[in-house]
Amino acid sequence: MVKIVTDGAIMCCTLGTWQAKLTVLSQSFRSISGALVATEEDEIGLINIPSFGVCKCSSPNPPCIPQPQGWQQTTQKDSINGMLIKL
Repeated sequence: MVKIVTDGAIMCCTLGTWQAKLTVLSQSFRSISGALVATEEDEIGLINIPSFGVCKCSSPNPPCIPQPQGWQQTTQKDSINGMLIKL
């Protein structure tokens, strides 16, 4: 069964120290169980994707600043205002 990502989805980074919640800002009218559906546009670090705490990539450990490279899984044809839905 396909699972669609919605606002508040818990995310983590393998180099971060804590989890964070996705904030959907790309659209404001499609929801599932009261949570907005995420699209491929909800990928902006420190806006849609908050910090994961402290980054363990180097020493001393700098604050995490997410730098997403685009979602790996989206729908192939289903979209909201032309934006593919995040799976």
